[in-house]
Amino acid sequence: AAAAAAAAAAPAVPGLQYAADSTKLWPLFVLGLSYVHQATSGFALPALLPMISPELGLSDFQGALLTSGYSYLYALALVPVGLLADKVDRPKLLAVGLALWSSLSIFSSGAKSFGELIIVRTGFAVAQAAQNPVSFSLIPDLFPANKSTALAGYNCAIYLGRALSFASVLAAHRWGGVCVRHTGGGRHRVFDVCCADPATRLRAVCCCAAGSMPPS
Repeated sequence: AAAAAAAAAAPAVPGLQYAADSTKLWPLFVLGLSYVHQATSGFALPALLPMISPELGLSDFQGALLTSGYSYLYALALVPVGLLADKVDRPKLLAVGLALWSSLSIFSSGAKSFGELIIVRTGFAVAQAAQNPVSFSLIPDLFPANKSTALAGYNCAIYLGRALSFASVLAAHRWGGVCVRHTGGGRHRVFDVCCADPATRLRAVCCCAAGSMPPS
């Protein structure tokens, strides 16, 4: 018993501590990748708003609802989703939220009116609210000795996601226009390419680079 107590009181060997933490880098990477996706899909609409507003006839007030309104709904959803995360399996809750906002991303690529967009944004706010309550509770458990470093690395994902969102819009706007002129499509064809969700915009850019038709 005395030997066990002495072993417990002995300081951790840095090499062994690093080896233990390195095995947990994969779940941290997955959480960060999910955060990148959340930020990319969440900021796609604000980036696209100047392009799609004339096509959909959106007023300034409607644009504000789609952007600022999303932020308010997201903030309101954080507390109840956090309470739920304390009672259910947290990884499964994040998986459900990820599946939901990914499905809404696909649906948003075909939205044709303000009503459809506001429904998507409302679902986005609730589904994406699962990301941080789950991650902020899992990461300190995974890295008890280096929680600040792990959380700092995780939080880099949101800025990467925002950058990817705006970059994909710029790419689709540039190469989408080339595809439209090449295929002889009209104004509506430009809208189809440029207002799609991030995954579809990237597919459109790849098709344009290959000289083929982008997905409609």
